Amino acid sequence: HIIANTTPVAAGALLAGSHPVVFLVWLIIVNVSTTISHSGFHLPFMPSNEMHDYHHAKFNQCFGITGIMDHLHGTHARYVASKEYQRDIVLTSTTPARVLLPDEPKKND
Repeated sequence: HIIANTTPVAAGALLAGSHPVVFLVWLIIVNVSTTISHSGFHLPFMPSNEMHDYHHAKFNQCFGITGIMDHLHGTHARYVASKEYQRDIVLTSTTPARVLLPDEPKKND
């Protein structure tokens, strides 16, 4: 955890010589973002966790936070074509994203 999660978050701010208050605000933002991403909840007025959930379901898609590197390396193509991508929005109501954009019904073979 310290090598993979904490060090990269702290390294940039420490190497840049950030003010301690800026560093603290950065740590708060990162921790809130991580909590939301791993919560499994798509809360109103908060960033969506759909991309992160998709990453954990597929393991070879959606590696970055912003999607820029995924676009450059082509590791987001299936995600962009998915229902999860359509749900990757900031909700402005208490209606769940899965209710607003439900999964397609499965076809019976």
